[in-house]
Amino acid sequence: MELHACRLQKTLEDRQGFNGAAPGYDAARRKLVPCFDKFYGWPVRLLPFSGAYPVRVLDLGAGTNEGRVAVYSVRKPS
Repeated sequence: MELHACRLQKTLEDRQGFNGAAPGYDAARRKLVPCFDKFYGWPVRLLPFSGAYPVRVLDLGAGTNEGRVAVYSVRKPS
């Protein structure tokens, strides 16, 4: 039982740490990743946005949605 309580406490501490850092994460990445907009924008240029058929994109990123945002900024879903 003591091990379970220790793991639960660690989980709660991890969650608090994550929640404390999350609000500034995207802003910090924009400063730390060189050419941030170009980095996320170049794959979008490779997508076939002819308008002749719908394009489906699977973003396998780290959960910040930057890839999805880059795609949506070029072509809004219908």
